[in-house]
Amino acid sequence: MVRNAVAFRATFDGHTLAVAPDAPRLAEGAAAVERTFAQVYGDDFLAANRGALWYLTKYFTPHPPGEPHFFVKPWAFTRTPPGWSSLLEGVHGDGYDVMRGVVATDAFFATPAVFHVRRIGAPIEVPEGAPLLRVLPVPRDLLRAGFREARFLDG
Repeated sequence: MVRNAVAFRATFDGHTLAVAPDAPRLAEGAAAVERTFAQVYGDDFLAANRGALWYLTKYFTPHPPGEPHFFVKPWAFTRTPPGWSSLLEGVHGDGYDVMRGVVATDAFFATPAVFHVRRIGAPIEVPEGAPLLRVLPVPRDLLRAGFREARFLDG
């Protein structure tokens, strides 16, 4: 289970979606991510890969205006063997759904949570530690596999 690391409120007014995070917690978490990357990969890595770190440290990314969606990018990675992806099964909350998706986690290790806000004009609140996603590794061959449809005819 992937859980939310930064408490936040989000409000969709029908055109604009505004996210209001716990700013001190976001800054603290972003600094910890940068420190960890620097310890593991060195300062040169940070300088050469600033965009990758920005993806993680920003934590929230909006969708285009008018859409009731936004991304949360948890500070968690999922790496699967070659040929495997991960099904990201989002959770439901009061006034929102985290959407389902598939990520090729043999090549891209992030596990983004895409929120769909279902109310207009009143905020949703997502506390720190709230569940966001269940991550289910699955072979891509299985995702591509077909199925046979059984039809039952009336009498």
